[in-house]
Amino acid sequence: MDEALDPRWRTVGDPDADALVERLSDSPRWHSALRGSARNGDRPGIPELAQFFGDHARLPTDARADVLARATQWCDAHLSYLSIGMLCGSLPLLFLGAEGAAVLTGTGELVARVDARINRTGAFVLDVTERGGCGPAGRALRAASEVRLIHALVRRSHADKASGTDATPICQQDMVTTLFAFAVMPVRCARRLGVNVTAREAQDHYALWRSLGPALGVRPDLLPESVDDADPLLDALVEANAAPSEAGRALAAALLEGIARHLAVPGRTEAAAWIVRYLIGERLATILSIPDVDSKVRRTWSRLAGGAAVRRLIPLLGRDLHRMIVRHKLRYSSNNS
Repeated sequence: MDEALDPRWRTVGDPDADALVERLSDSPRWHSALRGSARNGDRPGIPELAQFFGDHARLPTDARADVLARATQWCDAHLSYLSIGMLCGSLPLLFLGAEGAAVLTGTGELVARVDARINRTGAFVLDVTERGGCGPAGRALRAASEVRLIHALVRRSHADKASGTDATPICQQDMVTTLFAFAVMPVRCARRLGVNVTAREAQDHYALWRSLGPALGVRPDLLPESVDDADPLLDALVEANAAPSEAGRALAAALLEGIARHLAVPGRTEAAAWIVRYLIGERLATILSIPDVDSKVRRTWSRLAGGAAVRRLIPLLGRDLHRMIVRHKLRYSSNNS
């Protein structure tokens, strides 16, 4: 369980994907093949890419079709809560590591175009969680492999930048943390917001994301089999790398502004700050400089948390976010078909 905490994994990237990106670096516009709308069995016209997807856009041998089917069925029934968990819980966790936050701000995209970044992340989550997403007609495995190559492109672009650290951008430890942020954190958030998630449902959801680990470039030996082991490991990974940083604060501020923009409730700025603080905890929220909220507002929302009022509100907020992501997916798929 503790293997992923070994500091050496902060210096290891993804050798297979990194080598492919290096080989293709002189090929014009090869990354335009990373369209984000291809299906698992589709193969691009570039032989090296076709070989890579054939080798890597597939499930591990221990993946069980019945477990994946149960997981996607559960996700379909709880998309509103999972969307809010992703937006207000998972993404803030990923801003806590100073090195990772610096890489994210280096792209310039999340701070400048927060909705676009949320849309792309959300579209990937929908590819993973849709029914049949890992099957021949689905997109989950292909989308994961494309994300893997995009990460390799980011590593290559940062290779010559002096950072004052030996850490590799989007290293194995960061990739494990990111996977757990989507495999573990949304279930935590759903529970915090009043959803009764059984132990089997939590394990199924984790198993779905764990099965995508190899396609994403994560070493399988760093991923425990049980969500009961992954849950505390997520906390340990976050604690190992959490530190106040200008980049993390900038990312959190941009995200908070985006969340508030999509909350159709009175006092939406304070509501956005409250829900992030409630889902990730006061101490971590303070590291990101998430504004504290008025004590009266905090008491009111805390009393509502997990109650009938929040259970009515969250699906409304989640559906608005979900509609925005789906509209983006449809528009993007149409433009790239």
